Amino acid sequence: MSGTEWPSAAIDMLRELWSAGKSGSAIAEAINAAHGLSLSRSAVMGKIRRLGLVGQQGVQPEADTPAEPAAPEPAAAPAEPPQPYVFRPEGKPAERPADGYLLHQLGPGDCRYPITGSVAPSQHRFCGEPVKDGSCYCLAHFRIAYSPPGAFGVSYASLAEKQEQRDLQAAE
Repeated sequence: MSGTEWPSAAIDMLRELWSAGKSGSAIAEAINAAHGLSLSRSAVMGKIRRLGLVGQQGVQPEADTPAEPAAPEPAAAPAEPPQPYVFRPEGKPAERPADGYLLHQLGPGDCRYPITGSVAPSQHRFCGEPVKDGSCYCLAHFRIAYSPPGAFGVSYASLAEKQEQRDLQAAE
């Protein structure tokens, strides 16, 4: 079926089936069978919305026999509330290691500034000093991370030159 052209007989059938409480899928199947169309449930629901029929769906007819009131279920014992997760780091050594801390050794208030080069992710080392309020870095690393290039006498150009020197030394 193309675009928005619905036969008026299909629209009448849609209104009738919707008011009878049928689902969008059931309406699509009925209209497709009766009119040789290939409407999807979504197309039917879109048309219902555009016609302003949303919320006007009829109530399904109830059974002739009244339902017996359900017996109240026994009250279950109150479950204990779940315990909140508390992060407990593995523990930092008494003295700061020269190569920094592993991530699992850091606590919530420890600086997470990486201090190792390109190593395997499981071997990354971090600063571990107490953090600056509202940051995940200590004051020294906060200043580095949030400063414009060149603020500490280091520019992108000088970093690139240093990397080229390292590459040349590694190639030798």
